[in-house]
This record gives sequence, C-alpha cells and structure tokens, in this order.
Amino acid sequence: MSLEIIDKYKEKDQLNEKLDNLKEEEQELSTDVLKLQDPEYIARYLREKFYYSKNNEYIIKLPDKKQED
Repeated sequence: MSLEIIDKYKEKDQLNEKLDNLKEEEQELSTDVLKLQDPEYIARYLREKFYYSKNNEYIIKLPDKKQED
C-alpha cells in the first residue's frame, strides 16, 4: 500500500513538472501569436528569413561564428 502511495506522489511530481513545461510553452506560443499580429514584425521576420530587402536596402550575409575550442 505504501509503495502505491509513493508511486502516486512520484507520478504527481512528474505530471506537475509536465504541466509547468506546458504552461511555459503556452506562454511562448501566446507571445508568438501577438507578434504575428504585428505587420512590422512579420515584414522584418520575412526579410531576415528569406533575405528580402526594402528599396535601397542591401543584405549582407556574414558567415556563422565558429566556436573555438
């Protein structure tokens, strides 16, 4: 009987941790939804991701920084 109780407490702890992670993910997704409702954010995101530019704007891609050991 006591082993069952201990197992249930462990399961409860695991589920609470999972719930906390899901709440954090929900918060991040809510933030993303708000950002995606902003036309300026969308325009900047698309320019960065797909290398689009405004008139008289140049895109210069720099090499990724390599981590030195």
